[in-house]
Amino acid sequence: LIARMLDDRNYLVRCEAYDALIEIESFKEIDILLKHLRKERSSMARMHAVAAICEKLDADKTHESVIQSLKELFEQEKATRVSIAYYALFYKIEKQGKFVDLTLGYLDDADYHIRLNVINLLHDVTDENVAHHLLDEYMSRYQTEESRSVKTLLEDEIGYLENFNQ
Repeated sequence: LIARMLDDRNYLVRCEAYDALIEIESFKEIDILLKHLRKERSSMARMHAVAAICEKLDADKTHESVIQSLKELFEQEKATRVSIAYYALFYKIEKQGKFVDLTLGYLDDADYHIRLNVINLLHDVTDENVAHHLLDEYMSRYQTEESRSVKTLLEDEIGYLENFNQ
């Protein structure tokens, strides 16, 4: 039922469906998510689709053809929010800090929604290799952040990162 909602006309329904599939542990159908990502018109829904793929992807067991498809889709992407989701995904796959740094570069974006996306998407790929770096960046950003919603999310994420390795 939820997978069928990926074809709904309303992009918000599709966003919610992508998010719901993340929560269903038994759902491992990367091919279904990839198929819908290829045809997705809404940048918001594409961001949710990439985030769902990121959550469901087992980087150690992913076929090279899937990774190649994702890279090709990324090359065509023009929306900032979706590019950020791809950077988080590529960090999960390749474990290269450059993808985290590319994502963090958007913490200075004028649109507070983009700054929220950065924090939320990096949360999903945080590991021991980047936790300290993220903590430093978020603490620095907190000092200059003017948006209350971003500041609140930064507070939560700073608390999470301070306890990450304990």
